[in-house]
Amino acid sequence: MDGLNILVDLIFIVPGRNRGTETYVNALLTELRNLPGANIVCLTNRLNHGYYQDEMGLECYASTAHGRNRVTRFMYQQGAIGFVAKRTGADVLFCPGYLSPVFPPLPTVSVIHDVNFYDIPKSISPGVRLVYNMSMPFMVRSATRIITVSRYSKKRIMETLNVPGDKVVVIHEGPLAGRDGITEDDWRAVRRKYAVRGEFFLSVSSGLPHKNIERLVRGFVEMKKKYPGDQQLVLVGHELDDGIETYLERESFRDDVVATGFISDAEKLSFLKNGLAYIYPSLYEGFGLPALEAQSCGLPLAASRCASLPEICGQGAIYFDALSVESIASTFLNLCRDERLREDLVRRGYENVSRFSWRRAAIETLALLRSAVENGHADHP
Repeated sequence: MDGLNILVDLIFIVPGRNRGTETYVNALLTELRNLPGANIVCLTNRLNHGYYQDEMGLECYASTAHGRNRVTRFMYQQGAIGFVAKRTGADVLFCPGYLSPVFPPLPTVSVIHDVNFYDIPKSISPGVRLVYNMSMPFMVRSATRIITVSRYSKKRIMETLNVPGDKVVVIHEGPLAGRDGITEDDWRAVRRKYAVRGEFFLSVSSGLPHKNIERLVRGFVEMKKKYPGDQQLVLVGHELDDGIETYLERESFRDDVVATGFISDAEKLSFLKNGLAYIYPSLYEGFGLPALEAQSCGLPLAASRCASLPEICGQGAIYFDALSVESIASTFLNLCRDERLREDLVRRGYENVSRFSWRRAAIETLALLRSAVENGHADHP
């Protein structure tokens, strides 16, 4: 087989709302479209069509589904994929957003990043969780192959969805490109905007409960009580909830914790380039891309021992007990006091992040898509 005609189902993406999955899709497509033999057509919705066609320059087929209506997106995917595949001459369907047709009309490779809908029910709305729980067992059975992003996620997919191991292929994500171009003037502007005084610890996440922000803040406060420095904790991506705000006011450390809310990629990069260390306290991650972002920016990394994080962070991080405020506080203290430790973590972080590449992910994905068409299985480790 020479050129492979790939229909990529993007009707699930609402720009700015899917976050990690959208980052995965955009980074993978950027590399995939440049590989010889990959002929890509993206199935888009009304909200994302302009971005993928005009800004990314991909060939797109515009569906009638409105991006914000989950029901119409789901029904379009289930009912119209066959028609679109015929119109576009697709050889294989690639579904990178968990859901795929229950009765696919052509070979299908779907991506299940994790099973948080099963492991952490509160991470998604009851309606979406119901759709996943009802449809996912049929989807994984009908898909030709399933991609996931870590060995941890593969294990959980096999356990929760009763999928045989040889059907699930692990293809790791990669660190994001574009780490240059941040100037001192850019950083000074960001510091003024968010009232960052000097040295700071960084953590980037949503405010969902499994991100473990409350214990992170409490661990930081315990460190501040013991260490006479002026360090701050910068939380990127969400606002503090009322309970944490009240706690910080009561302990008189409110000015030491900066919560930025949603910020631009350039501002986030400024924080990554200038932090003292990155703290990753999450209780559950299917992959943990922020860890690679920190390491690729030369930021010392400390992470929880939970889920996929030891697999992804490798030897480039120190680890703590995410359920223990005392363990988190001790980690903060060690990073404050030990400059050699920080320097060693930077070196080990660069070594670890070299294991990952979006180019490699695209090559492995294309090979799997081709194999799904040719013989229904993949020669993949």
